[in-house]
Amino acid sequence: MTLTYNQRAAEIMLHLVNHSAHGYSQPARAGDGTIETLKLSDGTVTTVHGGDYDCSEAVRMCYVAAGVLPRGCYMWTGNEASLLQSHGFAGVGLGDLRVGDVLLRRGHTEMVVSVGGKLMQAGFRISERHTISGVKGDQTGWESAYSALNPGAWSWAYRYVGGQPTGASKATVHNATVSMSIPAGTYQCVVDALNVRSGAGTGYAKVAQYHKGETVVLDGSATVANGCVWGRYVGGSGKTRYIAVRTTGGMEYLRKSGAAAKPAARPAAMPAASSSVPAGRYVCVVSALNVRAAPTTSSAVVAKYRKGQSVTLDGFSATANGCVWGRYTGATSGKKRYVAVRTLSGSVYLRKQ
Repeated sequence: MTLTYNQRAAEIMLHLVNHSAHGYSQPARAGDGTIETLKLSDGTVTTVHGGDYDCSEAVRMCYVAAGVLPRGCYMWTGNEASLLQSHGFAGVGLGDLRVGDVLLRRGHTEMVVSVGGKLMQAGFRISERHTISGVKGDQTGWESAYSALNPGAWSWAYRYVGGQPTGASKATVHNATVSMSIPAGTYQCVVDALNVRSGAGTGYAKVAQYHKGETVVLDGSATVANGCVWGRYVGGSGKTRYIAVRTTGGMEYLRKSGAAAKPAARPAAMPAASSSVPAGRYVCVVSALNVRAAPTTSSAVVAKYRKGQSVTLDGFSATANGCVWGRYTGATSGKKRYVAVRTLSGSVYLRKQ
């Protein structure tokens, strides 16, 4: 049976957390420069970087290797939600989790996986020192691991809702090999802030900083150190300066002007259902539709619409439990009421008149 992109990502995550070569490290999250080739259960072949990960790099790599996220995208927990939503993911309710869903709270992220038919949460958690770095590889068995799914431990969940593969990929979905060269030319910073150093490595002094959108002209020199490929330029001071262009795991910090992030190698995705609900009058197109006290299926049912009945929504929208929810104020109670307008996969419950 052909795996969905979501199932591919979950299988890749299970491989990473079950493999003792992959431990937790923020400083070394870019990997060790080696490449692992994986064959998934439906025969699809892909690759990931070897070495250590942190929580967000593991989630990113799983969806890059699955064929959804572009290989050069920069992700950390602070920009994770916006990055995912810009690449076909939608927010879902924590009471409606499925394999491949991305779990997020402030400062940490994991993924929903299936172990023996049971939903679990898996990810990269902490080093053997209970710090952000340690000895390469999983020294304890819990630096990266899976455990019982606990929806209450998370603030948000995101699901890929774009198009799906029509069969197992005959070609390698993702090639994790990263160029160690840096052609001379103008590069643009694609991350919020990027340190400039006096030498090619994180052990050298910070001497300046570039911000997103700013450009720098590099001279073609390249050095690999601390999990990054470093470029070089001569500053206004006349001194040689060094800046990380990309990680050895493929995440970009600087992008050559005129070049776009390499897209994921996948069939054209169907557009995700809109998450907006314009204000106006809507008619129910299903036999029965529950009205709830909050925009989630776990909230109390307070009323019901029948096919052909209409309701005026106020323009509010929320995404939860695989649906886009609208809102209105009850005529009798004066309270805010919520009703599912459509599913994220495109099934319509209420149609705008």
